[in-house]
Order: sequence, then C-alpha cells, then structure tokens
Amino acid sequence: MNFFLDDIITNIELIENNNLKTKEIERVLEMIDSYKMDDYQLYYLKGYLWNLLPFDSDKREQEVEYNLKKSITLKDDYIYSKTELSFFYFDQKKYSNVIKLLNNIEFSFFEERGQLWKSLKLQELLAVSKLYTTKFVDSDLSNEFLSLISVYLHLPEEEVAVPRELVNSVIENIDKKNIYNIAKNTYSLIKSLSFKDYFDKTISSKLKK
Repeated sequence: MNFFLDDIITNIELIENNNLKTKEIERVLEMIDSYKMDDYQLYYLKGYLWNLLPFDSDKREQEVEYNLKKSITLKDDYIYSKTELSFFYFDQKKYSNVIKLLNNIEFSFFEERGQLWKSLKLQELLAVSKLYTTKFVDSDLSNEFLSLISVYLHLPEEEVAVPRELVNSVIENIDKKNIYNIAKNTYSLIKSLSFKDYFDKTISSKLKK
C-alpha cells in the first residue's frame, strides 16, 4: 500500500469532528484511483473508507459491502477485507454473515503484529454472533466466552479494549438456556478494577437477574 495514502487514512481516523471527517474521506475517495496498487487493495481501501463515514446512509451501506466483497472475490485470503466486512455486518446485525467470515480467520495474525486488541475484538464479535444465532448455550460456546473473559481480565494495561459487545450480548440473551455461567463471569469482568469505570450499575444489575 502507498505509504503516503496510509498516512492520510491514519490521519482520518484521528479526526474527531464528524463533518470534517466526512469531507476528508470524500476527498480521499475522489483521488484514490490515481494511486498504484493491486485491485484487491484498492477495493479494500474504498470499502474501509466508506465504513469510516460517521453518517449512515443507503449509499454508504451499498459501497461498504460492494467494495469489500469485491476485494475478497479478487483475493479470497485477504484478511483485512474479511475482518472489515465482519465489523460492518456486525453493526448491521447480520450475525450469520459475521460467523461465515470469521470462523476460519487466524486471529494470531493481528497479535503477531502488535494488535492484540483487534484479535480480541474479532474473537468477541465471533462469539457474540454465535450467541445471537443460537437457541441455547452449549459447552463449546460457553468455553469460548469464558476464555475471552479470562483474557480480558488479564489484559496488559497498555492494551485498550473494552468488551462492550460481549456484555451487551449477554444481557440481551440473558434468558437463554445455560447462559448462567457466562453471565456470572461477565458480571465479575465488569466489576473488575480494569473495567468497573466503563460500566454503570444499571448494566451490572441486568446481569444479576
């Protein structure tokens, strides 16, 4: 990937004002075709930029999905396109699509590149998507959640990753059969020193039901 373009995208991520971020994304999208790169990377970057747009629209949704799926068609093992599309589908609550994309992903790919937070978040999205799509919690899914919770509890201070999706999914599926052990450990997680400031009493009370 062009390093100059990489810097531009990094700078976009740091823009806090949504209107300014939108204008900068639109500017980069207009010029991105002039940069030399493989087609699968070009489609990935287009999909990634559209996904960065802070304002939702039908156009945004169409462009994100089209470009990322096109990138995967051109290079079916391109992990960045698959993971970015999984984030998009999760936001769309298309949990079965998330599972299909992430089931065979080697999350260690990101850990080896100093992105433990991203590996954790993707594992979280996969486990949560399974929870939303199942009628009851089996032992495999329970172990998946408990393993994730354990990793979050022992996360180094320099790694920033808050398990909001995990916590919300447990609350929203609290009545599912065999979820008790997950709920109990999730409660311990949000009461821990590392995460107690991220979740208020309203959240914790829902896990105590």
